[in-house]
Amino acid sequence: MDDLEYLPYLRNLVQEVLRWKVVFPLGILHTCTQDNVYKGYSIPKGAVVIGNTWAISRDETLYDQPEVFNPDRFNDPSVPRAPEFGWGRRKCPGAHYAESLLAISIASILAAYDITSAKDEDGSDIVASAADTAGFEYRPLPFSCVISSRPTYRQLLVPGSS
Repeated sequence: MDDLEYLPYLRNLVQEVLRWKVVFPLGILHTCTQDNVYKGYSIPKGAVVIGNTWAISRDETLYDQPEVFNPDRFNDPSVPRAPEFGWGRRKCPGAHYAESLLAISIASILAAYDITSAKDEDGSDIVASAADTAGFEYRPLPFSCVISSRPTYRQLLVPGSS
């Protein structure tokens, strides 16, 4: 993953994918082990605390036009990374692995395939919808697209193929 530093758009794309459509909108539940006061609010021992990653990822003070998919927002170093994996000492220990795996997957798919809009019966592009499920986890609704392998990439992987 050392190459990721030389692929800023891919790095930004991974962060925006994680921010834009948070997989677990309410994050992971935590239980207070002792009484706490946070910004004047009393949080008793045993209370369940939820880090609302969806709300954080939609915070207009952190992300300009948060509903818009825009990987370029992460060109600004003051824009915080996506909150998908939590924060602090309770942050997911697999976050680096998951981000690396996502980057490798995206890079491999984009290198091997052309992904284009599906066409309707008139030959016009069908615009893919960003509609999703509502609930504990996010999943995109089915959409149409055309995925075709890039011949040059296939020839590199399978000599003699066309």
